[in-house]
Amino acid sequence: MNYMDFKIKKMNKYLSINETVNIHLYTFTGDLKNDRHRHQFVELVFVSKGQVRIDSDEYTGLLSQGELFVHQKFSYHSLTGVGDKYNISLVILGVMVDPAKIDCLTKAPIKLTTRECKLMEEIIKEGLNVFAPPYKYPTENMKKKEHQVIGCEQLFTNLIEQLFIELIRKKSKKDTPPPDGF
Repeated sequence: MNYMDFKIKKMNKYLSINETVNIHLYTFTGDLKNDRHRHQFVELVFVSKGQVRIDSDEYTGLLSQGELFVHQKFSYHSLTGVGDKYNISLVILGVMVDPAKIDCLTKAPIKLTTRECKLMEEIIKEGLNVFAPPYKYPTENMKKKEHQVIGCEQLFTNLIEQLFIELIRKKSKKDTPPPDGF
């Protein structure tokens, strides 16, 4: 039997998320307003239903259903509900990531495609496997579950990395199409 001497290649990572802070799932049917504040981490805000007004160092304006906004590390920001009768659902994630890598995502809301919304659903599912409740209250020290589903922390961070990379590619329009026949 012959030994084939294939050359092994090391894979580079464009960005890595090795630390996360929280996953919050909020539903508001009354007043939604929080004071301007900031964090030592990057915060993703996704509107799954309704509309909010964002006032941040990077952007002031509306964030609507199916849109994501990324607050840069240490950026001051606040949220206010929009409309006569609020019916708003938000997902908020806190992650540690190199701010320079995601800077292009922090200037305006990003309308997620159907594929990207499904990726957000997977991120939420794995986040709920990682973190213990409460999910609907701001918790400064969100605890991880004692008994976790195998690999959930890795999938949670991998999915967030994938979302970031896909959004950065979309912004830069530098994606390689598959070869013919695939």
